[in-house]
Amino acid sequence: MTKKSDEKNTIVPEDKLTENDEERILNSKISRRISDNRRLISKAVNLHYKKIKAIEFLIGRNNVKCINPNCEMKADIILLPALEFHHITETLFSWRDISGYTLENILNLLSGENVIVLCLNCHIRESANTLIDYKELILDKNLFSKSPMEINNLISKSIIKSLDKAKIKYEINKWIKKRSIIEQLFDGKCIGCGKITVRNNLSSLSFHHRQPEIKESIWSDNLRYLEIEEIAKIIIQEDMVSLCSNCHRMIESYQFERNSQIILNRANYNNREDYDKKIHKYYQKLRQNIRNFRFKDKEIIDHLRLIFQWHRGDIWKLYLIHAYKIVKLKGKNLFTKKDMAYSLDVDEIQRGMEKPFQKLILYEFVKVIDENAFKHEFILTEKGKREAERVLGNLKELSLKDYKDLLNQVRVKPLINFRKEHKGLRDFLSQRLHFGEGWKEDLIHLYNIVEKKGSNEIKSNELRDSLNVVKKYSFLSERNPLQKLIKDGYVLKIKSHTSLPNLYILTDKGKKEAKLVINELQSHINFLKRSKVFRETINEVFSRDEYLNKYLMHMYFITEIKDQNLFDLRELAESLGYKQIASNVISHFVEDELIKFEKYAGRAKIYSLVSKGIRTAKKFWKKIFSGLKPDEINL
Repeated sequence: MTKKSDEKNTIVPEDKLTENDEERILNSKISRRISDNRRLISKAVNLHYKKIKAIEFLIGRNNVKCINPNCEMKADIILLPALEFHHITETLFSWRDISGYTLENILNLLSGENVIVLCLNCHIRESANTLIDYKELILDKNLFSKSPMEINNLISKSIIKSLDKAKIKYEINKWIKKRSIIEQLFDGKCIGCGKITVRNNLSSLSFHHRQPEIKESIWSDNLRYLEIEEIAKIIIQEDMVSLCSNCHRMIESYQFERNSQIILNRANYNNREDYDKKIHKYYQKLRQNIRNFRFKDKEIIDHLRLIFQWHRGDIWKLYLIHAYKIVKLKGKNLFTKKDMAYSLDVDEIQRGMEKPFQKLILYEFVKVIDENAFKHEFILTEKGKREAERVLGNLKELSLKDYKDLLNQVRVKPLINFRKEHKGLRDFLSQRLHFGEGWKEDLIHLYNIVEKKGSNEIKSNELRDSLNVVKKYSFLSERNPLQKLIKDGYVLKIKSHTSLPNLYILTDKGKKEAKLVINELQSHINFLKRSKVFRETINEVFSRDEYLNKYLMHMYFITEIKDQNLFDLRELAESLGYKQIASNVISHFVEDELIKFEKYAGRAKIYSLVSKGIRTAKKFWKKIFSGLKPDEINL
């Protein structure tokens, strides 16, 4: 037996094979290939069958579809391979993870999870967090009409409150790159269906190789790190087309295309013959659109190509040009890091941005005046001036547009003299605000400083200049209006240093309150204008001896303008054009039961007209104004 076994296991050399042996081996290979193909078909049919039953379990019998009502493709069983299970809360599994389970186990798993059915396009859109957060910027219609530097500055401003600025900026740039490439090469849409565009679902668009044998680059692996021109060149070289995730999944699901009839029959799906025809019609159109696409011969514009870039190590040249132009615009060879930050349109020269600055000092293009000073001031050396002129000359030769764009971006921070600028504001507020309303005065000054500067940060010395106050406030003093503003959340104190002025930020709440105070003042001004016209008319009607009737008419006028039956003596005095009201006059009205005391508001007494007072005032009003309402008095 051992001998026979040995004979059977003996390997026969190829040159000694008979024709029968060769035919037997070939038939064996064909049989194995057919068997493998049958296994693949059986596996594919089984997987798609389980998916149909799982979706029917979640949605309902013969109701396989994406449940998003705004789904652009209205995906149903025709796009079965592109349908996915989306966890509303925490993602615990994907279809790929559970597709190998038995149908019973899959249904048990789905029954205990908060899962809905979405097509791949809608599923991917839900998880594109950066695109969702910065959609207005990334999909701005006018974005590509701006220069690369302007786009870069827009991104920097939009992520100012982000904790991980570098990561978010990279993500935003990635989406803008993708949008730019798809718009320039593929008219901004999916070549397969034409329904998905960069406007309605940029996140679902990807790149498909028409010739898989030359596939070398993948967007998610290496393409997105390159510049727009390089990416476009590779896409054309490797013959890629833009496809949405649904079409991409469908074009690669060839087993579904070949065996759709078997799958639908096994699932006993309604109208399966019609759906099978629609599936083949969809595939026919999809393949035709991909096959017929041709690239247009056009120049690719790199909307993100900055003149100087970090990865090339020449960003110091940008800093040098800014320093050179700042010195020229200021008219003196002196600048600070804050001047540089303002010119570069960033909040401050942060730690990562220090390196180019250090290079300027290392190359002796820039020199620190006093290294021991807390606030460093810099001068541009003669060597630095020559280098800046050389860099600008080279740039002008390469691209006149880039040269002009760069020079236009350099700006010098204007110095605002708030003591002089806000003199009119001080005079106005001193006449309009009263004792105890100092916080309103400070708030309005803070608001006007912010509006004038275009920055939300206010230094304490700027506020002092605006208020024309020489002495510093005691910050801990309860009488300090700023203390009340900080306590109420209108102002935030963010920085304090013994050698630097305090720095404050006007919060969104503070801005809203400032606008309300300004509106109140405006309403008060309108009231004073009306009361002046009213006063002149009343003075012509009533003599000096009839001053009580005049007082009563002004009380009625105030309550009607305010649309509230309440007034204080300050309002009455302003309406009458007096500095104050004598207390014995008010006592007379109270004793005659024309008005009554209601409450205190701080130190002020609040009164209201009683029915007798209202009737008396209305009689006079009817005689004088012939039915005209108080708010209709011509200003």
